[in-house]
Formats: sequence, structure tokens, C-alpha cells
Amino acid sequence: MNKIQSYMYVSVLLAALLGVSVFWADKREINSEVREKGVFFEQLEGHSGDATVEDTLLANEKLAAIRRENGNQRISLTNEEYGKYLDKINPDHWSVARCEVDFKSRLEPSETIIFDDLIRGIKLKLPFNNDWGGETFLIPPFETEKNIRDADQITFGPISSMFEGGCGWLRPYTLTFNEPIDLHDIDYHALKSNDDYNLITDLQVEKVSGKTIAYYSISDYCTNYYVIIFGFKHNYELMVSCGEEKDLQILLEVARSAELY
Repeated sequence: MNKIQSYMYVSVLLAALLGVSVFWADKREINSEVREKGVFFEQLEGHSGDATVEDTLLANEKLAAIRRENGNQRISLTNEEYGKYLDKINPDHWSVARCEVDFKSRLEPSETIIFDDLIRGIKLKLPFNNDWGGETFLIPPFETEKNIRDADQITFGPISSMFEGGCGWLRPYTLTFNEPIDLHDIDYHALKSNDDYNLITDLQVEKVSGKTIAYYSISDYCTNYYVIIFGFKHNYELMVSCGEEKDLQILLEVARSAELY
């Protein structure tokens, strides 16, 4: 297995371990209306069935109380505080009510925000909409968190709910910083002949303003899209799990905006 095969294998494995890319078939379906919008799904069928009227009423009541505590102002919400507010809605990890939050995640991006990392050598325009987060929450344009390798990754895009082993909140798009690998080192014939990757698409490559960008997808229960920017200091990997073609186009626009140092 060469460098790029190892690199791709680790990327897919990490997504699976994070519980984002694999969705078990035990009574859970992706909300088709949200999937058709091409935006990362807002909720899945709950562990014990669909959300009931009581679930929705409970969530609305708790969110209203949270707003009152904050003087009816939208609350700045970071990924470090997801657990705090999930528990305020319902401390029961399996409660479907925790997913009954209207984050306005179906809204299209309305602007772009500059992400500029001089140390890692890249500048990007990231999609944003100030209304993402809904009536209760205000989310930042992007955030830094640790991935399973304890390395920094950037998350961005609308905040959404998902039910996978309990309800959780997350941002759909990630940017990770990997070892630079030359495009010519990629052996996709060997990669696609591997049974683990029998649903991988052909690698597409484009040149934009002197940059090399490559993208592909891997499908299983859903489709993960990957966009790689070949840089000087790193290869920059943009990824969305369980996305749609529209999400791929968003990531490609981000990649095309890149300025490399």
C-alpha cells in the first residue's frame, strides 16, 4: 500500500469511527426532504421511532427557557457547548427531543468568510449564513476541534442534528491538514481494485489559478465527498460525510478560492 492508499484508508476509517459516515439500518432512515435539499441532514428517525408531538413541545419549551435566560438574545454556540445545551433540552442521551431543534440549516449560504492560516499556508473563503443556528443560537463561521488523531481540523457550514447512538449536533464540512503527497503518486487503479473501495469514483483533477485540485467520493450507506488541494506545506482535505452533489459543489468552490503560501 503506497502513501496515498494509506492516506485515503485512514481518512475513510476516521470518518467511520467518528460515527458520521456509517448509518445502521435498524429503524433509522435519513429524512428524504432534507437529503433532496442537498444540505447535510437535520435529523434522523429516533432510536424509539419518529419524534412525537410531545418531543417537539418539550424541545420548544426548553429552547424558549434558554432564550429567556439570555434576555431573548441569540446565544453564541461553540462545539464545546453542544453537550451543555443538549442536556438542557433533555438530559436523557436517547431523547429524540434533543434533535428537535430548528437550526435553519436548510438555508443557503449568504456570504463567504475568510479563513486565513499563515502557519499552515492557506487562505480560503468559507460559506456562511448568519441565520444558521436558528432563533436560539448563533454559530461562528468556523471552528477548530480535535479529530480522532488528536490533530486540528476546521469545521464549518450549518449546524445540524443527527441521531446515531443518541442525538448529537455537528457541522457538516471539515478541513484537515495532511502530509503533502504529489498528484503523480496517486495510484487510483490499485485503490479502486481494493474490495474496500469498490464504490469509489474516479479521481477528477482540475487546475485553477496555478493550483491542483482533486476530488472523488466513496459510497456505502451514504456518500462521502473528498476534495484535496495540493499545497506547499500540506495537502488540504475538504470533506463532507453523507452529503449530496450540492455539497461537493460547495467544497469545490471553497477549494477554488484557495490562496497558498
